[in-house]
Amino acid sequence: MTILIAFMIAVLTVYSRRWRRAMLATGAAFLALIALAVWASQASQRTSAEALARQLGGTVATLVPPDHVQLELQMAELNGPLPSKAVVGRVWNHDPAIRLERLELRVRVLDCQAGCVTIGERIESLALDVPPGQARDINHYVRFAELGAPRGHRTWMYDVLSVRGQ
Repeated sequence: MTILIAFMIAVLTVYSRRWRRAMLATGAAFLALIALAVWASQASQRTSAEALARQLGGTVATLVPPDHVQLELQMAELNGPLPSKAVVGRVWNHDPAIRLERLELRVRVLDCQAGCVTIGERIESLALDVPPGQARDINHYVRFAELGAPRGHRTWMYDVLSVRGQ
């Protein structure tokens, strides 16, 4: 039955000028409706993200350009049952308008003999409150479980993944 209907539509489209115009208008209207639905969906998502941020008492966080932030961080050894380090240092905010709120770091533990191999990795998110043009000290603990005994000497490294603010 479906094949018969499709065949009739194809024949009418080929032989009837009025039917071709009707099909063209229907197709254009259908495409316009799809475009309108996509636009409305994207606008709704933006509005809901902004409403959620206002409800939580803020605005949407933005990435801070790397040249607007200065970091002076060190990894300090901690004594305890689990291998752990303290990320200590200072963060300067050189941005004239954005307040720094979050620093995301990747902290890695390396076991080094002839070469180094990563034996542990964590993503750490540090809460900040650094107003524009000011600096704050950082003291954040990073703990690793189940690293085992080192085969060489243990080294700790960090990479800055992102800095966010409002």
